[in-house]
Amino acid sequence: DLSSTEPVQFLPDSVSIQELCNMFSSSKSKVSALMELIGVGFVDGKFAHEEKEIIYQIAEAMGISKEETTMYIDWAKRVYVN
Repeated sequence: DLSSTEPVQFLPDSVSIQELCNMFSSSKSKVSALMELIGVGFVDGKFAHEEKEIIYQIAEAMGISKEETTMYIDWAKRVYVN
């Protein structure tokens, strides 16, 4: 019922980063998801240390190297930060 005020919960509270990352099977889907998350991190014009650390954790769980992740972060910084 769409009129309900209860929040919709798609995933259980106990889903780990690894379990979420396992939902992405292709390299393209992993990179796309990671780039979206990086973009969310820059939404306020800053990319806090804590945000960067969680991005590196997610990337590692997806099998994306720290070097590649840094490349995506640097690209996003050029795009999102004036």
